[in-house]
Amino acid sequence: MAAEMLNRGHVNNLVITNTDRTANRRLAQEAEKLGFDEDRIFITDLEVDSTLDEARAVLKFARQQGWSSFMVVTDPFHSFRTRVIFRRELRGSGVSISVRPVVGHWFRSSTWFFSRAGWNAVILEITKLFKYLLFHY
Repeated sequence: MAAEMLNRGHVNNLVITNTDRTANRRLAQEAEKLGFDEDRIFITDLEVDSTLDEARAVLKFARQQGWSSFMVVTDPFHSFRTRVIFRRELRGSGVSISVRPVVGHWFRSSTWFFSRAGWNAVILEITKLFKYLLFHY
């Protein structure tokens, strides 16, 4: 999805949130294969373990770089919670985000309830959203 946005001229850079060295390297290599220049691929300083961590890492990165907007690409079932968390964490910072679900993903809003994987994804997302709202909102 990020490569598609690059090809359409909507983005110039790719920011990878720092999960672990192997995953970071694999994602960066894949991004290069899909058209991103090596010097346009960034990895956040803060190590992340959750969507909340990612929002905070992206905010810190944006401030360091002087950037004012981001497009967050994520799984369709994860896009609502991502939007809630990022908007709250970035509120008042001058950094805006748009959240784009990956196209062509197995999860579809019209059919998720027909599969066990769909139910698992939705229940987990609802649980995580309530946890965030209870403890961080």
